[in-house]
Amino acid sequence: MNRGLIGALCLSVAFALLTGCGGSQPPIGTSVQPRGAAAQVNVRRASGSSGDLLYVTSVPDLTILSYAQGKVVARISGNYSNSTICSDPNNGNVFVVNPGDIEEYAHGGTTPIATLSDPSEYTYLAGCAVDPTTGNLAVATGFPGGVLIWSNAQGNPTWYGSRKFRSCLDPIYDSSGNLFVNANNIHERFRLAELQAGHTDFNIIDYPKGSGVDFAIFPPAMQWDGQYLAFQENEYSGYGNVLFQVRVNGRRSKIVNTSHLLRQSQDRNYVLHDGLLFGLYNRERDGSDYAVAVWKYPKGGKPMDHFYGVKNGPYANYPQLTLSVAPSH
Repeated sequence: MNRGLIGALCLSVAFALLTGCGGSQPPIGTSVQPRGAAAQVNVRRASGSSGDLLYVTSVPDLTILSYAQGKVVARISGNYSNSTICSDPNNGNVFVVNPGDIEEYAHGGTTPIATLSDPSEYTYLAGCAVDPTTGNLAVATGFPGGVLIWSNAQGNPTWYGSRKFRSCLDPIYDSSGNLFVNANNIHERFRLAELQAGHTDFNIIDYPKGSGVDFAIFPPAMQWDGQYLAFQENEYSGYGNVLFQVRVNGRRSKIVNTSHLLRQSQDRNYVLHDGLLFGLYNRERDGSDYAVAVWKYPKGGKPMDHFYGVKNGPYANYPQLTLSVAPSH
């Protein structure tokens, strides 16, 4: 999520509900299309989509790129400027969280195999993640702040939140099924929060000290690298972004490594896989064609390569990325 959108979010939070929210809520009804083996039979897959894929949202379409070559495999038309995206690490299915619904695509598919409706009592949905241990889908919510969790990404979701939260952003699961979010409290300050596997209440974790970044104002973009939480934040030097590997121990966190992503764009959305980091490049082609670049992780430095092909409309938000691993992998 880019800094401008975070700023707008903070302002909207300040003038929204004056009270927080608390406790777990009962399941909320959704409209679900058929999912599973019956739906998979009629999946329309793009040519050349058998390998790993990068999915990138923008205004004109949802672009599917081959991983790691970066060649355009397919485009799905639609306005995805306010959409977020994530994927299931077990089967490669991709979830696109739109303002009004959540679409699920099979790996390489160009038509949704299922659609979850947006529960009307939540003002917005802000990012998603899939639990690698269960296949559960988590979507962060605002007003009130928490997460909706769909068991096995289907059926009716259950909401988990806290009276301390106004909104939640950037959900990410670790390898053990623990869920981390950036949670905005009633004082408009962000905190790192963890919903441990099998629990219903969030723990508040202190952001790491010594980063030189006030994460309470501008929360980090987060990923799980298999051992650490990876934090990314804008640098003010204009050369790129800063990347932190963070160890979480109970309610404390500590930076164990720092690197820099040179030529990274202002937006911090990125994906990690096999020692590589994919994110947006800071040079667009004619202002209408985004480039995706690849860095060594966690080394950083200059990008190893970059490729164009993500179209950008005149009123586009920054694209969002996810990696869809082929089921055979």
